[in-house]
Amino acid sequence: MKGPYEETGDLSQINDFPIYSPTVKSVAHECGHLLGSQHTHKCVWNGNWTQIDDCGAATGEGAGCYDPEHRIIPEVGMGSIMSYCTDALSAGFGPQPSALIINKIESGTCLGTNCSENCSPSIAKLLVTKVGQTSAKLTIVDDNPNVISWQFRIPPNNFITITSNPYIITGLPPKSNIVFEVRQICNDPIAGDYLYGGNIFTSGVYCGEAITDHNSFNAFDNYSFQTSLYPANTTDKVSLQFLHVTTPSAAEGVVVYDGPDIDSPVIGTFMGSIQNPPALTSTHATGALCLQYFTEESDREEERFYATVTCVSDPLAAAEFVKPIFSYGPNPVVHDLNFEADAVVKAIKITDVLGRTIAIQSVGNKSGRIAMDAYAAGQYLAIVYFENRQEVIRLLKK
Repeated sequence: MKGPYEETGDLSQINDFPIYSPTVKSVAHECGHLLGSQHTHKCVWNGNWTQIDDCGAATGEGAGCYDPEHRIIPEVGMGSIMSYCTDALSAGFGPQPSALIINKIESGTCLGTNCSENCSPSIAKLLVTKVGQTSAKLTIVDDNPNVISWQFRIPPNNFITITSNPYIITGLPPKSNIVFEVRQICNDPIAGDYLYGGNIFTSGVYCGEAITDHNSFNAFDNYSFQTSLYPANTTDKVSLQFLHVTTPSAAEGVVVYDGPDIDSPVIGTFMGSIQNPPALTSTHATGALCLQYFTEESDREEERFYATVTCVSDPLAAAEFVKPIFSYGPNPVVHDLNFEADAVVKAIKITDVLGRTIAIQSVGNKSGRIAMDAYAAGQYLAIVYFENRQEVIRLLKK
C-alpha cells in the first residue's frame, strides 16, 4: 500500500469534552503528519535546523540536535499536538507546525468537493541517473502500464506534462542541489493527488565543500540519485570523507564508484550506522568519484549521510596520512570556540547543516579560537583544514 497515509493504534480512549481524550490527540497528530508537519523534537524548526522541544529525544527516539544536559521540555499541559509531551490539547498544533500545515493546505491544487472520484497511486520509484553539470536523466517506474504521462516541475516553476520516459532534464545550474517534483495525473477534481520527488545534485568541482542528502521536508518513497564529483585540476584526485552514514534498512544506502559514473568499479558501500569510515580516493584517469544514494522510506526527517570532498595531488600520500589530533571546546558554545591540534590548521570553515558556508577563518597555527557570539542558536558544522586532510566536527550554538 502506498501513501499518503498514517496509522494509529487504540481508538477507544474517548472522553466527553472538555476532558482530554488520548484518541483525539492521536488522530490529530497523525493528521498533522499527513499535512506535512514533523515532530517537534526533530531538527527542522526555528529557521536554523533546531528543535522546538526534546520530548521525543528524551524518551530515546533521538535527534541530532538533542543535548541531554540542556533539555527543552515544555511545562505540563503546554506540549503541542506534534509533541511527545502532549497531555492536553490547549496548545493546539503550536505556531510553527500550524503555519506549516496551513501553508500546505492553502498551496494545494486539489481542493475539490467531489470525493467520489478515485485516483490510485501507481508510481513505484524514481531514478535519477546520467547526472551532468546541466542535465540529468529521470526514469519513472510506474506500476500501471496504461499510464504514459506525468507532470514534472522544479519549484517554484509550474508543472509541465511529460510523455517521454526516461525524461531528460536540461538547463540545470552546475554543482547545485536541485529539488524536483513529479505528480501523477488524475482526473479533475483531484488532479495531481499523489506527489513524488527528490533532489538532483548536478556534477561539478566540489573540492573543499560538503555534500549531504538532507533537505528538510522534501523526502519521498523509493528514490535514487547519483552525482559525479570532479577535481579542480586534471592531475588531482577526488577524496571523499564521510562524517557519518545512517540508513534504517538494508534497502537504503550509499555506494561510491571509482570513476565518473555507475559503470565504474565500486570502491565503497555503506549501510546501517557508520561513523567516520576511511576516506575513499579516486584512482580513475579523470580523478572523479560517483556517489549514488537510494532510499525506500519517505520518513527521512534527518540527514542520512554527510561527507566532505577534498582534491589531492598525491592520493597515496593522502591514504598514508596520519589523522591529526584535534581538540576543541566548549561544545555547546556560547561565545568563543577554542581549539588545539598537533598539526598546523590552515583554515576553518563554518557551515550550516546543509553545507552552506557561513564563514571561513584563516588560521596558520596549531591553536586558536573562533568568535561565535554573533551566530544564531542552532547546529553548525566546522570543517577543519590541515595540509592534506580535513576533519568535520558538529557544533551546537546556544
